[in-house]
Amino acid sequence: MPTLRNKDIKDFKLATTEYQVIVNACAQYDIPIEIPNRHIDHAAVLENNIFRRSVRNVDVLTGNIPELFFEKISAKLDLALSRGVKVRMIVVNGGPCCDGVETIKSKYPNFQVLAIKPQMRPTVQKEMEHFVVSDGKRYRLEEHHDPNKDFSVDPEINAVACFNDPEAAKSLHEAFDALISSCEPIN
Repeated sequence: MPTLRNKDIKDFKLATTEYQVIVNACAQYDIPIEIPNRHIDHAAVLENNIFRRSVRNVDVLTGNIPELFFEKISAKLDLALSRGVKVRMIVVNGGPCCDGVETIKSKYPNFQVLAIKPQMRPTVQKEMEHFVVSDGKRYRLEEHHDPNKDFSVDPEINAVACFNDPEAAKSLHEAFDALISSCEPIN
């Protein structure tokens, strides 16, 4: 599968704009290319496109849900949910969730937020990468990292995304489904 390479662009706002144009085109035309990303703003561009393009379902496996990141994706998440997209989120570190998640969760029965049971957290934290996967074809997959990472201090993490890779998406959906039995609702 082809892979885009990170460019050394000095102006971050310009880089984000150019990045958004590339990501939007890949998402719109289901281009089967791996898109690298490191910065939290690039992750938001990718995940917003995933929520915007989703028709049936989105599964999210995350360490926690920092308000800093959630603010960047909440509008597209809300839009997906309002269209009837089923969104399941597993929070590896448990709760509580940020206020934005609680607000959206109270509005939509098709938004399920679960936590890994405390006795299973060390295993999942050690073995699972965080990801978002949608409709059996699009995903964003992070490299393994400290599940307690503070993105307000260090907003970068290596990840890759693709908008048309059914094989990888199927594998991620299956990994997510396998974790459901290790979860409990977040209150």
